[in-house]
Amino acid sequence: MVSAYENKILFRRDPDYVSLAKKLNSSFSQFVDYVVMTTSWCDVWSCSADYHWMPYVSRCAFCAVDYDVVGKVETFDSDVTAFFQLANLTAPSRFEANVSPKEADKAAKYFSMLSAEQKASLFKIYELDFKLFGYSAHEYV
Repeated sequence: MVSAYENKILFRRDPDYVSLAKKLNSSFSQFVDYVVMTTSWCDVWSCSADYHWMPYVSRCAFCAVDYDVVGKVETFDSDVTAFFQLANLTAPSRFEANVSPKEADKAAKYFSMLSAEQKASLFKIYELDFKLFGYSAHEYV
């Protein structure tokens, strides 16, 4: 949510989103309201919301594929090692995810600007994503 906001709205790195950024006055709170308004009806089988903030469970059929490995940025090193072991390959000595601990602090800062209602609405939209990937909404809600 934060990266979509920063890339598309705040820093206007994508020309296709400039008019939306202006409409929202580049406000994170207004962006969240927009996401809730345009995404709240999404479910696992149907969602035509913007791909950049569409729930992951609506992007592709995670449950329809029998994955051997599902990796996460937060556990990148161990996930890649597990992948190589499952594939019976020798893993390079070290992998590094391009995410710093500051990213979590940044997300917490943005989410502290939201009302309890906005946080609850977002959680309702992304609840299956939280469950699917083993995330906790505790720090955000």
